[in-house]
Amino acid sequence: MIIKLKEIAQVKAGNSAPKKDSFGNSGIPFVRAGSLEFLVRNLSIDECEKVGEIEAKKSKLKLFPKGSILFAKSGMSAKMGRVYQLPRDAFVVNHLAVIIPNEDIATSSFLKYYFIGKPPMYLIRDEAYPSIKLTDIEDIELDIPDIETQNKIVTILDKASALLQKRQQSIDLLDELLRAQFLEMFGSISHFEPTQNSKPLGNYINIKHGFAFKSQYFTGEGKFVLLTPGNFKEDGGYRDRGEKQKYYEGPIPDGYILKKGDLLVAMTEQAPGLLGSPVLVPENNTFLHNQRLGLIELKDESVNKHFLFYLFNTGMMRNIIHVLSTGVKVRHTSPTKIEAIEVSMPAIQEQDRFSIIASNIESSLSKNRSSLYQINELFYGILQRAFSGKLNLDISAELDALLDEINLQKSENDLYSILSNEEYVNSLVERLNTQNFENQDLYDKAKHAAFQILKTDEILAQKYDDASKSLILIVK
Repeated sequence: MIIKLKEIAQVKAGNSAPKKDSFGNSGIPFVRAGSLEFLVRNLSIDECEKVGEIEAKKSKLKLFPKGSILFAKSGMSAKMGRVYQLPRDAFVVNHLAVIIPNEDIATSSFLKYYFIGKPPMYLIRDEAYPSIKLTDIEDIELDIPDIETQNKIVTILDKASALLQKRQQSIDLLDELLRAQFLEMFGSISHFEPTQNSKPLGNYINIKHGFAFKSQYFTGEGKFVLLTPGNFKEDGGYRDRGEKQKYYEGPIPDGYILKKGDLLVAMTEQAPGLLGSPVLVPENNTFLHNQRLGLIELKDESVNKHFLFYLFNTGMMRNIIHVLSTGVKVRHTSPTKIEAIEVSMPAIQEQDRFSIIASNIESSLSKNRSSLYQINELFYGILQRAFSGKLNLDISAELDALLDEINLQKSENDLYSILSNEEYVNSLVERLNTQNFENQDLYDKAKHAAFQILKTDEILAQKYDDASKSLILIVK
């Protein structure tokens, strides 16, 4: 049934933010546009600012109900595509649109996934001044199935989403382990405050600005990838900018082609948190860097490059760089300012030891990030099929999501989610007997799971099938 959003939901804007002294440590959460950045990563809404009952009445704040769907309708946040479903009643800032569905026609969870699959940023009329009109949101046309079908779609997407969250949590834990290991080996942040043993970073490194490449040589594709601060993650590391990536086809000055493992630092705050962020170049002879980045060159063997990467990722170092920076709209720094920062450099043996430990953790992080990417592809594949009417609403998609979690390199995997559901077990057996899988990888993982289950000798067994003249699986 094709229907406009305003016919199945209320479309509202949030409240004007109250004065700073209205917020306290207790009360009802107040969700800002910036809050969505951590809320969509499954952090608790309790991390938001809170407003007490008396202050809420003074500011005439409207309370929005549990289940309301939020997304930014103005400012740069409107271009981020972040969608959030309130887990409980909350106040909401006026930069956010609030969708309150009629649950008898469309469930809030169904609409949440609809907007995740089709973020409303396409309604922005002027990219320079991003804004989405509430009337345009109200006129969005949706194909709304019956409630039973909606619930089936949500159940499948919930399971795939849970896998994404689980993998992201693993990545967050490994990131925290890396930071904790750094502090355990080299002391608290105060360890790097100037002491009688402190020396300027310039004693150990040189920082070389990138080249001011001329814009006429930029193309949609090309031999050289031009690194900018946009390629830096806030917590360190390389970010592929996708369609926004810049390529260079012009003449290359000597000495500006980067090598794999070269260490760079962001000299401008192109986005919040990027100033001082480090990145290690991922490939050989394909990257250049512009004047907003600094190439860190080691003066001698008393410093380990990987140690420096993690040093620049500490809050201490980033704060110092920020304090020493200048600029109003965009903060920026210079090589000389960074080289003047004084630190007590640990012995090279300790730096090397940390580098080995960090490399092992990074290896696990890399595997988890690769898995996250695959699960993300699965999730958005299901999402696309769900809202184009092509999703098979049996439990096959759910089973595929669970099978995708299986690690073929491990002899034993946690199969509780499959074994605890009779429908999953029956579907696994049926599909293995008919080899009904979309790709070889899922088939291999399904076999891996079946072999593990067969070892228990409790649920599955094998028997000879006269019709196919082969062994098949049966449920006991």
